[in-house]
Amino acid sequence: MKVVIGGNDFNIKSFFSDSGRKQGLRGVRKLEKGRGVALRYKEPAVVTISMREVNIDLGIMFILNNEVKATAIGWNNGDLVKYDGKVDTIIEVNLNELTDIQPGDHVRWIGQKKEDGKIETGELLNKFSDNVMLILDNDGNVQGKLKGRDRIHSRKDTQALYALCVQAERTRSDVDYKKVGRAMVRIIEKQDSKDIS
Repeated sequence: MKVVIGGNDFNIKSFFSDSGRKQGLRGVRKLEKGRGVALRYKEPAVVTISMREVNIDLGIMFILNNEVKATAIGWNNGDLVKYDGKVDTIIEVNLNELTDIQPGDHVRWIGQKKEDGKIETGELLNKFSDNVMLILDNDGNVQGKLKGRDRIHSRKDTQALYALCVQAERTRSDVDYKKVGRAMVRIIEKQDSKDIS
């Protein structure tokens, strides 16, 4: 997911589970520029980060309610890094990318649904008008644009899926809803395996 913090863009992988947060960047030997991880917590807590088995120096941001509360350096020496306040997210990036981040900076999660139900967009997405659909990769980068009558799936697949949706809407049956889901998976797998070269 793309994250904007204090004018800096990062491609972040989020961990919500205990095991994912514990793993974090352990064992990683190199972290590409603009990449990092977010350790996300359901409830705000005081959190200590262990640098044990971390092979690179890290810039660490302690975040609460999408605001950077503090930053710290995580040296790859096995020490513990702690912030005394409660946080709901910790973001770890390359140490040299922490220099422009300050306490008070706002954190924007591009592609995440906001409280009003709208999707957060970044500067890149704002460049396009409303009649353009963006196709994003797993990291939130634009890999294609659709406009007008462009299609992702074939007419045949779209018609078949539409017919299943109409049937499911009419019957409101779990069996019919499952047919829609299975058809969508099949269509996506078909699209994902196409050779586009």
